[in-house]
Amino acid sequence: MSLYATSQALLEALGNDLNTPEALMLIDDAFSRLLGAKLENIHRHALVELLETIDNTLGLQLIDSSDDISDDSKRLIVQRTNARNNKDWSQSDALRDELLGQGIVIRDTLSGSVWEYVA
Repeated sequence: MSLYATSQALLEALGNDLNTPEALMLIDDAFSRLLGAKLENIHRHALVELLETIDNTLGLQLIDSSDDISDDSKRLIVQRTNARNNKDWSQSDALRDELLGQGIVIRDTLSGSVWEYVA
């Protein structure tokens, strides 16, 4: 089942007399598939839609737009990713330092870079 189909099935399960066992089974199945998938094979928009569906329907409030980053910071993150892909390490380091100046730390993992605000 695709991530888009999982989002729809989750809404249908909860709309069917609040069938939470089925909804939780769908969520568990989706995350099991995600854990076994390569990052480049995961459709980003479908994953975001699924996470938003889970967040909104279960009221978890995991996605909080108040911590969203600026367009400038997003642009710098994309530029840094491109620099890393091109093995331009000095440019990548300079962009990481610029982001740090904005209070954003970049951690590089095996599955890609992850950003977070400095605490």
